[in-house]
Order: sequence, then C-alpha cells, then structure tokens
Amino acid sequence: MPEASCAGWLRCDVKLRRSTIPTKMKFQLLGQEPIRVGKCLAPLKQRSAGKAPSLLLASLLVTEAWFSFTARAQLAETSIISWGNGVRPVDYEPPSGLSGLIDVAAGWSHVLALKKDGTVVAWGEEEEWVSPITVPSGLTGVIAIAAGFEFDLALIRGGTVVQWGNNSNDQGSVPDGLSGVTAIAAGGYHSLALKQDGTVVAWGNNQYGQATVPSDLNGVVAIAAGQFHSLALKQDGTVVTWGAVWRGVVPATVPTNLTGVIAIAAGKSGSSLALKGDGTVVAWESNDYGQAMVPVGLDGVVAIAGGAYHSVALKRDGTVVAWGREPYSVPELPFVAPPVGLSNVIAITAGNLFTVALVYAPVPSVIGSPQTQTAEAGSTVYLRVSAKGAPPLSHQWFFNGTTALVEGTNSILELTNVQFSQVGTYNVVVSNKFGSTNSTAGALSVIPSVTRSTVSVIKLSGEIGTGVHLDYADRLGSGFPWLPLEEVALTNSSQVYVDNTVPMPNTRFYRAWQTNMTSIGPIVEAALATMIPITGSVGSKVQVDYINQVGPTNDWVRLDTVTLTNTSQAYYDLSMFRQANRLYRLVVLP
Repeated sequence: MPEASCAGWLRCDVKLRRSTIPTKMKFQLLGQEPIRVGKCLAPLKQRSAGKAPSLLLASLLVTEAWFSFTARAQLAETSIISWGNGVRPVDYEPPSGLSGLIDVAAGWSHVLALKKDGTVVAWGEEEEWVSPITVPSGLTGVIAIAAGFEFDLALIRGGTVVQWGNNSNDQGSVPDGLSGVTAIAAGGYHSLALKQDGTVVAWGNNQYGQATVPSDLNGVVAIAAGQFHSLALKQDGTVVTWGAVWRGVVPATVPTNLTGVIAIAAGKSGSSLALKGDGTVVAWESNDYGQAMVPVGLDGVVAIAGGAYHSVALKRDGTVVAWGREPYSVPELPFVAPPVGLSNVIAITAGNLFTVALVYAPVPSVIGSPQTQTAEAGSTVYLRVSAKGAPPLSHQWFFNGTTALVEGTNSILELTNVQFSQVGTYNVVVSNKFGSTNSTAGALSVIPSVTRSTVSVIKLSGEIGTGVHLDYADRLGSGFPWLPLEEVALTNSSQVYVDNTVPMPNTRFYRAWQTNMTSIGPIVEAALATMIPITGSVGSKVQVDYINQVGPTNDWVRLDTVTLTNTSQAYYDLSMFRQANRLYRLVVLP
C-alpha cells in the first residue's frame, strides 16, 4: 500500500513505495503500483494529513506513467452549509441530523451527499420541481457520487456504476459490463465514466455530440459533464471537450494554449472551468450571466464547481468565492454570495440557483472539564473549561445541572466571595453554530477558613554546641547588603529555624557563617512552610488535617495532633513545600 504525507491542500509530494510510513492519509491505487516519486495534481480536499473528512479523487504523475487512484483520509465531523436565491430553498436545504458526510454533489434541483459508511443521502426534487428524489434501497459501498439534471450516478467500490432517476434519454442506462471505473460525471441528460486505463465511456442523450467521446482520447485523469458538453483532463495538463454549449448553439471549445490544468468543472448552462496548478482559474464559453467572468486576482484556489448561472471556487484557506448573476431578477443582481464568515470548507458543489459546501466544522469537544475543588468561605474560585471546535465558541455555565449562571458565559467562571450556599456541581455547555456539547461536572465544596501564613523554614546543620550566624538579603548584588537575622545555637546536628517575617517578601536569600573553626562547617537549606496559629486551653488537643484544593472534596489527610502547652501556639506544616496547594481544618479532640 503506497502512502503519502500531504502538507497542503492543493499539491503534495508523494513518494510511492511498498512499505508504509507513519501518516494518517493512505492512497490506494486502482491500477499498477508505481514506485517513483510523483505529485498529486488534482485538487486536494484537505488541509493536512488526517484533517480532511472528505473523499479525495486525484491522479498521480510518475516518471513512467499516470495512475488514477482513490484516497480516503481520516474522517472528522462535517456539516452541510447551503445557500441560494431563496426561490426554491427545498432544493438545497439539507435535512436535519446529517452526520458522517464526506462528499456532496448537486443536480439541477437536488443534492446528494456521500457518507463515510458508503451510503448516500439525497434531498430536493429529482424531476424539476415535481417529485422528491429517492435513493435506491440498499445502496452501499459507494465511493463517489454525481448528480445530473434529473438523475444520479454512484461509483461502487470495485469500479462499477449504479444509476437512478429519470432515464428518458438513456442517461441512466449504464452500459452492460462497464467496470474498472475510477470516476463518474453526470450532465444534463448524459453520463461519463473514466476507466482505470485512462479512457472515457459515455452514454445517454447525444443530440449535440456530448456522448460521442473522441476516438483518440486517452490518458485522461478527470472528467466533467455539463448540460450539453463534456470535458476531459489529460495527464499532460491539457483539456479536451466535445458537445455544444447552451442549447447547442455553439460547439464546445477549449481556449488556445490552455495547459497546466489540474482540475476541471462544467457549468450546467454551458460554461467550463479549469483550475491551474498555480491556484488560478480559467473560465470560458457560456457567459450570459457572468458565470465565466473570474474575479480579478482570484488565486489560491483548490477546487471549482459550476452551477447553472454562477461559478464557485474553494480557496486554500477554506473560504469560498462565487461569481455570476441572478437570472430572474430585474435588474439582474449579483448571485447570492457565500454566508458571511463561512470557512473550513472542504468541498463545494453548485446547482441551479444554489450552492452547497461541505464544512469541516465539528461540534465542540471538551478537552478539559471543570475540576472538582475545595474552597474557603469568602475566597475566590476559578472554574475553567477547555474546548475545541469551529469558532466562535460560546459558553454557558450551570449550577447543579439546571440553573444557568448569568455571569457564566466565558471559558472561565469566576466566583467571588464564595459561600456555603454555592456548594454543588458546576458544568458548562460549549456550543457553536453546528451543535453543542456538555462538560463533565466539577464539584465545589466550601469550608470555614483557617488563618495561616507562609513562612520560610531554614534547616541548619553543623557541629553541636556551636553558634551559627544566619543572615538574609532580599536581593543580591552591589548595594544590597546582607543583614543579620539571628544567631542560632545548635543543640542538634540538624535543626530548623523559622523566619517569621511578615509580610514575607517574594524573594529572600540566606547564608550561614561561623567565627570559630569547627570540624563541621555550617550548611543552610531553605524551604517554605505553612504556619497555623492554634488557640485553646492548655492541655487540650487539636487535630490538624489538610486537603488538596483541587481534587476529591472528602480526601482529608491527618497531619498531626497538637497538645497545647500555651493558650496560643504555632503549628508548622513542613511537608507542604513543592506539593499541591493545601487547605486546612482544625478539629478539637475530646
């Protein structure tokens, strides 16, 4: 199985070899397996490997020959966005609940969508504004779709073709024994099939020669069908056409010296489009409504589509450009532009008076839910959620699952001066225009506050019976002298000194020194500790517990039991240094 790593939408370098490489995009050749380096020359419907929920039809140019292939990328969530002139919204407005879509195709007044499970969904009307479109029951294994005026085609895995719909001109009468097909196209009343060997088969209405394939045509890598004409893209980047433009008035032609083409599209009213390797678009033939007037400066295009009276281009940045005019307005108005802010588009198709885009736009997913935590009464609590999805994302926080919080409309929920009434669970619903998702709830426990402060603890080591001079400096360098803090008499080889300076500065340095020579030099180590003042009657016992601020709300840990020798004395939590933030409780024991 040859594989490839693609970094861009339009072109990618491909090294074909018999071993696999660790990428997310796999190319399965339908013909002989080449072993040379080539390039993807058809428009890639993906931004990078693993990010395109789309079926990709393309061709490989290698040193010795061309090979047509079908590639499936890792599938992600997609959505349909459609727009038109509003006269016939039933033609293009998709049904609700669609999911798992990987490609779309528009006929005159209906739309097909291919799902990742190989089934097809349709909406609109098969015969112009007469009867609803239907898909054959049990149709599966589909890898490509094409929509004609009043009929449809499906390419089945293995290279066969299935048709349905209006067959008044035999456009749906698939030739007996047709196999080895790698691509399909549906015109007004005729059909095309590209075979694995680079030849083209046509059938259906042939009033203007649109179904008469040139006898010497070979080396074809892509096909397109309009109302009365057909197009073929050859492996050398040139285009061949046959048939006639709108109503058969003028034979179909190709602009002189058109080369470097990597994709083609046929408009439904006689126009033709070609996408060149440099990301520019060439359009010709029928231009009654400006559908062949490519906007000046249009570049960075990766895919094209032709409607009846307009043309559409998909750009590398996932945006869409459309041009043409509204045929039924007086005076004629510009064709309906894409919705404001439309982005993340991976596929486009155009019908009579509408356009359909397949958008990589997943429903938001939560990647970090609010954390369960404990807080002291009167403190400020911050609950956070992390989510990804098509922007913009909106947030709504809920208390105990049902009460929407007015202040909870951001990714961070700030609760100031928390009280015991706020004990409960907090979750957030993250949404965008494609859907919403609910986070896991985090619980909040509120406890009485315990007075405490953070102090520096200095561990001094040296010879027993000697004195150690302890100095400090809040900054180091010239002009910041060392100041004496204490002279400590060592009664043990290692003992603790607490710096009870209030308030404690953000930074403090310590040093220890001795005036007399000793067998063991002084050693100083600094750390932090929590100092908790405890009051009560002499002889009473107080249990000191701690709990991590973030984590289970009942996971209390016993630190110590203190017997008071004074009515007020300090307890030091020496184990808190470099640990998770702790909260405390004092339990008077009987």
